[in-house]
Amino acid sequence: MRARFTLAVALLAAALTACGAPTVTSTEDTEASGTSAQAASGDTQRKEQKKKPAEATIGSVITLRGFDDAKIAVKVSRVLPDATADGFFKPDAGKRYYGVELVLKNVGDTAYEDSPSNCALVIDSEGQQYSTTIVDLKGGASFGGTVTLAPGDVRKGVIGFEVPKNAKITRLQFALNSGMADHKGIWHLTK
Repeated sequence: MRARFTLAVALLAAALTACGAPTVTSTEDTEASGTSAQAASGDTQRKEQKKKPAEATIGSVITLRGFDDAKIAVKVSRVLPDATADGFFKPDAGKRYYGVELVLKNVGDTAYEDSPSNCALVIDSEGQQYSTTIVDLKGGASFGGTVTLAPGDVRKGVIGFEVPKNAKITRLQFALNSGMADHKGIWHLTK
């Protein structure tokens, strides 16, 4: 019985070695292990900073990073809390239009193409978020869909939202690449 057990253990060890099981090495080199632990810690801190949104107020600029080394300086220049639509459009019953005017500047080295309305959300005082709506608002020109920015280029436009009449909009969240980039900006829209 003991011979079978020893044989089974030997076969299991041989099988694991054949499958590329990791080799145990000495852990006496504390300087090297400390350095790699510090590097891993630094990487973790950088990733957490990248995911933590940058915060600003109306009139302030946040430079956001996106895919393919995109770097766009984004400024909320003003808000239109009770906006009206150009033409015959009206918000649904119990709702109103809310507009945010943005200025985008490509401060990176590569061209950037995106639809700013896909990048934005507004958030109310209760934490409810609202996506953009396709509407041209009076008081400012819209981005008109896709924006292409060569390095150094600037674009300005208004993004519209349809929100409940009684919602107190407090923040705008914006991220490049249709909102999918990890680096996000938050602008506080109330004083």
